[in-house]
Amino acid sequence: MILIGHALLERALVPDLLLTAKCLAWLEPGSPSDASVTQRVAEAIAAGEQLCDPQELRPLPLSGLPGWHADAGETRFLREGECFRPLRAGRRYPQPTGPAPCAGPA
Repeated sequence: MILIGHALLERALVPDLLLTAKCLAWLEPGSPSDASVTQRVAEAIAAGEQLCDPQELRPLPLSGLPGWHADAGETRFLREGECFRPLRAGRRYPQPTGPAPCAGPA
């Protein structure tokens, strides 16, 4: 099963819109099934071990994935596409994570 948030579905109705989602980067050792990773991520969020701050969500430019946009494989599109914005000044994302407790308030 693959879940896509409703906001992305609504935005997908707009032709030629370059979509960017937000995602939690999760590293899982070995080759687990999608279902087991989904279960572990859900359990970590429910336990307050992950996604303690919305700033943990990284941008995922969906339009750059093969099949999402006609120009997705073009170097110019990947370099200049509106969905590929540079990191804002002072903005840092945490390293991809796995099962580990949140750091707590900063």
